Amino acid sequence: MSRRKFIRESAVLGATVMSIPSSILSKGSIHHHTAGDIEILNRFIAVDNVCAWPNLTQLKDGSIVASIFNQPSHGRGEGDVDCWSSKDGRFWNKVGTAALHEHMRNRMNVAAGLAKDGDLIVIASGWSLKAAADAGGSPSLVDVLRPVVSRSSDGGHTWLVNRDGFPEREKDMTELIPFGDIILAEEAIMKLRFMRSRMGLGSPQTEGGKLDKGWTFLEAKMMVGHGF
Repeated sequence: MSRRKFIRESAVLGATVMSIPSSILSKGSIHHHTAGDIEILNRFIAVDNVCAWPNLTQLKDGSIVASIFNQPSHGRGEGDVDCWSSKDGRFWNKVGTAALHEHMRNRMNVAAGLAKDGDLIVIASGWSLKAAADAGGSPSLVDVLRPVVSRSSDGGHTWLVNRDGFPEREKDMTELIPFGDIILAEEAIMKLRFMRSRMGLGSPQTEGGKLDKGWTFLEAKMMVGHGF
């Protein structure tokens, strides 16, 4: 049976190289498999001492960029979105920071993808924080931050940042929380997914949106199935 190598970075920052039958890949999703279909070839520690939730983007030169939260917690502290690069998914080097945090805030929720010209686009929201009441405790999450749009033309080394690319939140709604891949949909238009919820309610809704030239948010629509 024909097989291909597939590289995945886990939420605990282990890079896993797997062998997956081509018949599974042809179905368009690696979720259509059983445990016996996949052979684990190698495991590596990709980046130490971070929590991450890596978002992987393959650049036009074949290298892989992981956009990650750079602290060892689930957002319970100040932190940034860093970008780490690898040629083959085994060994990783930090190349830059896509979204810097401000005092008592973090940047951690990430969507990423490539614009038509090959620029790397990273969209990051995050949280404002409240200091812990007791010494040694972790800060608590307060409010979702408005997303920023970051764009790099050199593989994540340097960045242009648009802090006004997304509109202010709608009345009684949280700011948008981006996640997953940003995909090129048509000429100069990119699509992304995000979550938000009504203030005071705990059930977020998943929506889709569009970016003009990977820089300015255009519109939001409720997702129907996997499309919008």
